[in-house]
Amino acid sequence: MITILNKQKKYSISAAFLKKSCHLIMQELSVDHFDLTIVLCGKTKIQNLNKAFRKKDYVADILSFPAFENLTPGIVPQKTKFECELGELVICPEQVAQDAKKLKQLLLARLKKLLIHGVCHLLGYTHYTEEEHAVMLPIEDQILNKLG
Repeated sequence: MITILNKQKKYSISAAFLKKSCHLIMQELSVDHFDLTIVLCGKTKIQNLNKAFRKKDYVADILSFPAFENLTPGIVPQKTKFECELGELVICPEQVAQDAKKLKQLLLARLKKLLIHGVCHLLGYTHYTEEEHAVMLPIEDQILNKLG
């Protein structure tokens, strides 16, 4: 199940678009048997979360909060009867829209790429080093190409 919590009013983002996109992304990554929560929020909220959890004091477009610890990229976590949540994605549509405009992309196209990026982070993929980026980027591109 994919749950959408919209805590902002500036941008209208279709819950159906978010659910369908995430379902397809999760299918591609073989984790569609997990639940996922997506929270849409404003700039102040996401900046506060970014500062509190990542020690970075700026407005992020998306933050990922995995439900599992000690993840290994490429290895699907084991779902238990107590843990069926993959994690939570927190998205700031206002920041996504600003980034999309700078990159000359459509808002929904940018959002789809970020959803892929966020779900990859929920599975332990990172891009802090060139080596990690070299593993994560092709996976994101492959899924984006399949989704269109």
